Amino acid sequence: MSEQSGAVLASRSVTTHTGELAQASVPEMLASAAAVGRWVIDPAGSRAEFAVKQFWGAGTVRGSFGPLRGEASVASDGTVSAALTIDVASLNTKNRVRDAHLRSADFFDVRHHPDITVTVTAARPAGPTMLACQGIIAAAGRVQPVEFTAYVRDVIQGAVVLEAELLVDRTGFAMTWSPLGVASATARGTLVARFTRAHDGSEPTASPPATTSQPQQQATTGEPGPARWIQALRRSHDALRALVQQFDAGQLDQQSYAPDWSIAQVLSHLGSQAEIFELFLDAALSGAKPPGQQAFGPIWEIWNAKSAQAQATESLAADAAWLERIESFDDAQLRLPLLGMDLDVAGLARKRLSEHAQHSWDIAVTLDPAATLPLEAADLLVDNLGQLVGRAAKPDGQSRRWRVRTSHPERYFILETGESVTLAPCQTEPGPADLVLPAEALIRLVCGQLDPDHTPAIEGTANLDELRAIFPGF
Repeated sequence: MSEQSGAVLASRSVTTHTGELAQASVPEMLASAAAVGRWVIDPAGSRAEFAVKQFWGAGTVRGSFGPLRGEASVASDGTVSAALTIDVASLNTKNRVRDAHLRSADFFDVRHHPDITVTVTAARPAGPTMLACQGIIAAAGRVQPVEFTAYVRDVIQGAVVLEAELLVDRTGFAMTWSPLGVASATARGTLVARFTRAHDGSEPTASPPATTSQPQQQATTGEPGPARWIQALRRSHDALRALVQQFDAGQLDQQSYAPDWSIAQVLSHLGSQAEIFELFLDAALSGAKPPGQQAFGPIWEIWNAKSAQAQATESLAADAAWLERIESFDDAQLRLPLLGMDLDVAGLARKRLSEHAQHSWDIAVTLDPAATLPLEAADLLVDNLGQLVGRAAKPDGQSRRWRVRTSHPERYFILETGESVTLAPCQTEPGPADLVLPAEALIRLVCGQLDPDHTPAIEGTANLDELRAIFPGF
């Protein structure tokens, strides 16, 4: 954002109305229990616009997009994350010929990449009415890191309006078409997003209400379909790509969170596993016998021999290639035997997302000790966590039972140990919770990633050290 445009935005006043969050500064709002939980975009009160200077600054092409969709989350510690999606086909510059060109492969390539996504991975107060945001923009099959300031424009009970201006280098998305160089390489985007409180039972409370005789259904809408899993996997890939682009050769050699693995070696693992998943895909499509352990060793040897830079670059390429293949299937086209299971497309994407999110965090936490798993991934993975518990746990033989409640999303579980360890969902609240924590933290606990230095605020009487010993990591 330019200094001039920033000054203009900062000079506007914030409209407030009666309500718990009104009359409060951004830091006060984020510290309030009224802000904690899930917020969703109100399309009617949101818009996205853009402007690009033409003819060496003598004119400006202005355009807009159709309704925004997306959501944001405020954690109990004030951490903010968000994801917004824009339908590129809706762009309108009031010139049909130009609009068709902008939708073509010269620019947004709508046929293959129908959405623009803006993912906010970190947001922190930067003044009474401002949030300093970091994240990524994905468009036309490419991603760029982005930093911008979001301004609180309006606050009422259960709703908040944010406005932000983003300066984007369109050449970073391979949008280089410009006869004689008449068009600026910089596009100025304006986002106005009205968020409203989501009333889906996902807001955490100080403690679970007492159990009643009336059953309360688990807050879930059934098993997500392939599209949702693949979308989450695509965003995980884009976020990892934006993250890795920040590392130089020396940083790639530094220790990741994963024991005995550098950042490059974590990427090497993701790259080699993408190739192994390709082998399973090939076998499923040809009707051949699934590959065995003897096929994996040569792949690992090749990846281990690569330089750190090659491991990083080629891992992202292998990950993207596998993702593009899985995006081309539907559930009716694929049944894949893997790890003793008969997986469909959604199941295969679920397996990959679990691994991808876990190892992306191993890398992200080296830059940001407060890094968490993406909200979208946690929302999907937590309902399948029981399958992972059986493989991840190291039973100690002691019989114990914990009542677990998560936020973002809200879920209820019973965790039991003994000769084996199980995590079972509850359709009713199991009574006062022994452990209350964000869903992403529960996932990291099971994966051995919840050491004391990377544990958010947690409630309950459960002994975390006992639980960490049961889940030491893979």
